[in-house]
Amino acid sequence: MAASIIRTMFLRCQAAVRSNALTLQTVRKLETSLVCRSFTCQSVLWNDKCVEAPELKKLVDNLTYKFSEARELLTDARESQDTVYFSEDLEDAQKAVEETLTEYRQLLDKLTDQQRQEIISTIGLRMEELKAQQRAIEDHLKDHH
Repeated sequence: MAASIIRTMFLRCQAAVRSNALTLQTVRKLETSLVCRSFTCQSVLWNDKCVEAPELKKLVDNLTYKFSEARELLTDARESQDTVYFSEDLEDAQKAVEETLTEYRQLLDKLTDQQRQEIISTIGLRMEELKAQQRAIEDHLKDHH
């Protein structure tokens, strides 16, 4: 049923383009939005989780930047251990790590299953690295206090 609805919409769009009622760009946008929908076999369920490629790239670039910042702050905290600056450096690092991981989880929630798997394989290990570095600093604190 869903496939026939999509086909009907697409054919109407093509006909409208031929009669100059819609531009080709509008049809492409409609095609993209239709491709971003997924169906289950048991019932027609629309899945609005889809981020188009340009937006996804922007979000991933932003996450990569935040990852770099958080990693830098973790390095600063590690290097300032046993100094008066450590507490503030650690607080800044923990905040940056938490913000980065939260944004990462929010991004994953917006994606289709396929997009999610691609993002996890692309930057998932970086996020795990942040968690591991943060744990290492916290474990070091526990061992020495």
